[in-house]
Amino acid sequence: MHISHNQLTGALPRGVFHWLEANNNKFSGTLGDTNATTFGDYCFDLALDNNQLVGTLPLGWVKGFGSEWCGTVSLDYNQLSGTLSGIPFTNILSSNIALSLTHNAFSGSISESMLTLPLSHNKLSGTLPDCFSLQNDFSAVQLSHNSITGTIPNSWGQCTFGALDVSSNFLTGTFPASLYKRAIY
Repeated sequence: MHISHNQLTGALPRGVFHWLEANNNKFSGTLGDTNATTFGDYCFDLALDNNQLVGTLPLGWVKGFGSEWCGTVSLDYNQLSGTLSGIPFTNILSSNIALSLTHNAFSGSISESMLTLPLSHNKLSGTLPDCFSLQNDFSAVQLSHNSITGTIPNSWGQCTFGALDVSSNFLTGTFPASLYKRAIY
């Protein structure tokens, strides 16, 4: 179902979706207490960017994803909030799910498994975690425009990512020499 770029209002449509693009509308309310079976098949696309969604990211949305799942969930440019700690983002790491949560109001500290998610333009704080145990390669660390403090850990030179964006935070200290050796733009 493709219903993007309208002026649709009210709660999100409920049901089992294989494909729902509802970007750039005025849907409001919460994401609901759903789980992975809401998305129907094991492969799906859910695009809800630029609406007026509020509330937290339901644990069931992330908890049910396993290695057989693939698809995208894009929730950028909403008003989602709350802490992301305690959500098992390791499920995302073991699946082929692309989850994007930029331009919201998520707060709290950053766990190592969260490094694989686009989380720029939120209200995340605390220090950057080490990234010793991440098994999968990931394309980018996107944590710009948050309230992150401290230094960039030396362990980041051992991580496998293609791009690093931690701009517009409150980082201090020296830039790790291990990252100088990499072509990061």
